[in-house]
Amino acid sequence: MGLFSFFRSAATPEPQSAAPVFPSAEAMAFLSLDDPAVVEFLRGGNVSTSGVTVSVEKAMRNTAVFRSVSLVSQSIGMLPLHVVEKDTKEKARELPLFKVLHRRPNNFQTAYDLKTLLQHHALVKGNGYARIIRSRDIRRGGKPVITGLVPLNPDRVTPIQNADLSVSYRYQPKSGGQTIFDPLDLFH
Repeated sequence: MGLFSFFRSAATPEPQSAAPVFPSAEAMAFLSLDDPAVVEFLRGGNVSTSGVTVSVEKAMRNTAVFRSVSLVSQSIGMLPLHVVEKDTKEKARELPLFKVLHRRPNNFQTAYDLKTLLQHHALVKGNGYARIIRSRDIRRGGKPVITGLVPLNPDRVTPIQNADLSVSYRYQPKSGGQTIFDPLDLFH
């Protein structure tokens, strides 16, 4: 037995078992209720191939993800949004909707805050919703005009496709009964 054969005869370590590989949530199929992927799926996150549960809350704790969402949301919030006259292409400053979109959408937010929040909801939750508030304008012959936009939590809004293929929205607040909104009463 030579010197080199001494080193070659050393037992090679057995490969260690890898972490279990779980399919993505879209293709999730469980073999039984004892499957460990069932528990991970029911915890609310998507299990990655490394076996780590990833949820929106966990992803937003990552500084790169948080900063990316913040940058996009705030950039959209800074963009101007104007109502324009169809014929003259001038800003329609006299319309109540101009003030709502440009200055003050509700009593507690600026236009920047509302646009930023709705974009944040769209990026993180997939949808952004705001309730359209109308009142009758005496100067316009009593016609209803949009006087405000109030953001709604997208986790509490469910789009519903009606039998006639139109869409309505069910809103379930934390307290109180549910409300069904017509698409004309909700900014989506």
